[in-house]
Amino acid sequence: MSPRVLIFSGPTREHLDPVRFLSNASSGRMGRELALESLRRGAKVDFVTGPVDPARLPAGESLTLHRVTSAREMLERGRVLFRSCDAALFAAAVADYEPAECRDRKMPKSECTLTLEFHPTPDVAATLCRSKRAGQWTLGFALQSDSGREQARDKMQRKHLDAILLNTPAAMERDTLTCALLTAADGTFDDWGTISKTECARRIVSAIPHFSCEK
Repeated sequence: MSPRVLIFSGPTREHLDPVRFLSNASSGRMGRELALESLRRGAKVDFVTGPVDPARLPAGESLTLHRVTSAREMLERGRVLFRSCDAALFAAAVADYEPAECRDRKMPKSECTLTLEFHPTPDVAATLCRSKRAGQWTLGFALQSDSGREQARDKMQRKHLDAILLNTPAAMERDTLTCALLTAADGTFDDWGTISKTECARRIVSAIPHFSCEK
């Protein structure tokens, strides 16, 4: 039976009003490469993506595309899909904060002096992994400006992930990244150096237990 892989990708947008929002520079390229590699290995893929250039979206007969905008929408879609997946790859760059209020009309420029209140967004990976069942495998990403190894280890444990990929902000909007993989099974970092996102996706998918025995 083909394994089912759930992939979260792209940025989220947390709207202040109908036209303004808080977001980040994620292009969704890493998620796209993960989806294409999973498809190449024969998986069925559920691809949950925030707003990205449609030309960068993956496609395939065994891929179902789920478009969302905000962190809350991503979590709600994930709740439905997570229970039936064999592996979940949390490659989305989910915004850390959302406005306390989203206005239903565009704020006029005359209101140029304003104070905004923000609240933390729901943690998609941590929330879903709390209901992880036996046999499911999960991987997250840790984007750190410094070495970040202890932060990545803490994040993996706190969110109940099976593995985490440590990389840097330089990876955003680029085709390469400098990264290291930490797995809960052995507790050590495997330094991959600077590689293409295509090669990174190949190595990540190879680490999924459902694929790790392939030649």
